[in-house]
Amino acid sequence: MEQMPMWEVEPLPQGLTDLRIAYKPHPWARTQDGALTALPQTLETLTLSSSGTFPLALGALPQSLKTLDASRFASFDNALGLLPASLTKLSLGGAFNRALGALPAGLAELRFLSDGVRGTCAFDQPLGALPPLLRVLDLDRCARFNHALGPLPSALRELRLGAAFDRPLPPRRAAPAPAAQQRRHAAALDAPLAPPDAGGDCAFARALGALPAALRVLDLAACGAFNSALGVLPDALRELRVGRAFDRPLAQLPARLEVLGLGQAFGAALPAALPRALRELHTGHRFNAPLAPLPPALRMLTIGDGYTHRLDLAALPRKTLCVGCSYAHEVTPLPGTHVTYALPQRYTAQPASI
Repeated sequence: MEQMPMWEVEPLPQGLTDLRIAYKPHPWARTQDGALTALPQTLETLTLSSSGTFPLALGALPQSLKTLDASRFASFDNALGLLPASLTKLSLGGAFNRALGALPAGLAELRFLSDGVRGTCAFDQPLGALPPLLRVLDLDRCARFNHALGPLPSALRELRLGAAFDRPLPPRRAAPAPAAQQRRHAAALDAPLAPPDAGGDCAFARALGALPAALRVLDLAACGAFNSALGVLPDALRELRVGRAFDRPLAQLPARLEVLGLGQAFGAALPAALPRALRELHTGHRFNAPLAPLPPALRMLTIGDGYTHRLDLAALPRKTLCVGCSYAHEVTPLPGTHVTYALPQRYTAQPASI
């Protein structure tokens, strides 16, 4: 019986820069080991995928390779060997659980993604020193990863940690990159940075320490036990979400904040004047401090069941308003707004488009 699938890849043309290989299982063929070798030295992007269980080994990778994506290769768990110095993006799948060794100094993105079946990834290895130019470290789906992280690169803009992670976050590495590299990556520092962001409940409850000046997104909504003071929030922050246990004063909010999500335990007063750029505000059931005046850009407002103060809604360009059962004030007609309200018991709770 002929053995399939055939692992041998025909000689590829020199000059090829982008290669995508999808290994497809055959219902009756016996799986055999395979190696991917003799790749063109001009190759810049290599994408591997497979829904079956195939033991694939990677040979020497081209020294021109910039992107290696095996995140959709369900069973890939082979040693990577020496990675090319040119590599800037590395994505691995749900089965991968090998030590990475030394990472290329120019690596900008490192992601561990789920295999789409379990919804999590198996990676549970110490990372060692992180490359100085790393901008993205995504361990969000790594449900068992709880190893200490070394100093975070100064270029880091996005950090995602999984449900088991509960280690102190180290400071960002202070050593500056050469001037040319600083100019090249200046734009990246304005992009979102989101420590820690885990699906479901996460165990993280440590103090964050000083936050990066370029921080744009801080999402702690999944961290149900987090209740540490946030300190001074960066001026660049656009989105702030906290979890159900958070109840620390937020005396200062950045002027350019656009989204504020407060958990169920938050009962402290907010600043007298909310940021004018705020377009989404969500509060929990304990919150009952006056919100006056409301920011002129507000388009989505969710108020918990404990809120009793009158809201001045007339001049706002909202699209969605949700008020709780303790809100006893009249909601006048609001053209173009979807209103959800739960009135006291003598009325019937109902959604309404007004």
